[in-house]
Amino acid sequence: MYLIGPVNFTDEVLQADQPFLLLCMPCDDDFPGQRKLMEDASKHYGQQLKTGMLTEEFTESFKKKFDIHGTPTFLIFWSGNEANRMLGLADFRTLESFIRETIQQTVTTAPNGNTSGYRQEA
Repeated sequence: MYLIGPVNFTDEVLQADQPFLLLCMPCDDDFPGQRKLMEDASKHYGQQLKTGMLTEEFTESFKKKFDIHGTPTFLIFWSGNEANRMLGLADFRTLESFIRETIQQTVTTAPNGNTSGYRQEA
């Protein structure tokens, strides 16, 4: 899992060759559980999905730039763009459903079948 700040956001997230799941959340009482959830997603999806969370210093400016009004917010970036977002505390089943639905929707709507290197398993 990547720690994302202003210096590496473009290289690690926007220029990633596969979907990137990013957690935008302050370090509050719920943070440890959501961080564990992100670690579990990272292990579950392996090389198919990059995962990361924002540094504490980058969180507020990121929220302004991407018009985020509540946290935690889970965002999936793909091919340099935000593909989808989900607001609220999540469990693994909810997060997995969000990831699968976003990837399926993005693969379905990708021009010329270009999925930026993503390989969906059966």
